[in-house]
Amino acid sequence: MSSNKQNIQKKLKSYSALAGTLVAAAGSADAQVVYTDVVPDSTVNNGGVYNLDLNNDDVADFQLLQRSGTYGGLASYDVVGVYALGANNAVDTSGGAGTATAMDIGVTIDGTLNWVDSTQMAAISPPTANALAVVVPMFGIAQGNFLGMNNKFLPLRFAYLGSTYYGWVRLDVAADAKSFVVKDYAYTDDADHYSVTGDMVGISEAALQNKVNIFSYNNNITVQLDPLVAAEGKIVITNLSGQAVSETAISSTETVVPFEQAKPGIYMVTVKQTHGSYTKRVFVK
Repeated sequence: MSSNKQNIQKKLKSYSALAGTLVAAAGSADAQVVYTDVVPDSTVNNGGVYNLDLNNDDVADFQLLQRSGTYGGLASYDVVGVYALGANNAVDTSGGAGTATAMDIGVTIDGTLNWVDSTQMAAISPPTANALAVVVPMFGIAQGNFLGMNNKFLPLRFAYLGSTYYGWVRLDVAADAKSFVVKDYAYTDDADHYSVTGDMVGISEAALQNKVNIFSYNNNITVQLDPLVAAEGKIVITNLSGQAVSETAISSTETVVPFEQAKPGIYMVTVKQTHGSYTKRVFVK
């Protein structure tokens, strides 16, 4: 096969994958996503607990916690875990090893995942389904999908007033399982509607959705605002690991962000203004 044909096939595969991602993103935009940024990021250690209230109704849906101790009076251990507080609340374990899944950005969360609810968790011995990271030095154990990971998403399912909702929380977990950081979380405010990890399409999103044009061309990312939209705020660009790679102040109705040094791939471009925000995925060649 010629090199030209191989290159064309590679490009077609890349564009097909991109199309699938954008279709998923478009579907999620039809539903309202309620996003909560934890400011400042919350670091939990020394046996601490973070009560996660996904829908902000003053009732915790999950507990994220760090525990250290001694097993059998001999082996010390450190654990970062999650507990579902409602009977029908659940954690996904489709990531393998029977433990909580650590997802990248842009992954769909829905009923097809391998959900383990609070009742099932209690029946598992040992209760590995609620483990994010476990370290037992004496036995050479250092495992869990979140161990030593940054900006990973934990898929969650919770029940509210008889209906089922899907969401996520973004975490950093230390390599020794002695601490973790809660960065942000969100859920889709539409019963039984799927969620997408990293989707921050908030309540105020609709106000900007049809008034902002975002596209990439010649290694630049351009943001155009409707003339009726105030030229203020900032443009934040993140990669698929959730890491911010660029932040630019908005001072006119058109802002061009140079992106020559960026690796080819999909990026999240967010326009943040006083009264709302808008996020779009773009592909940079």
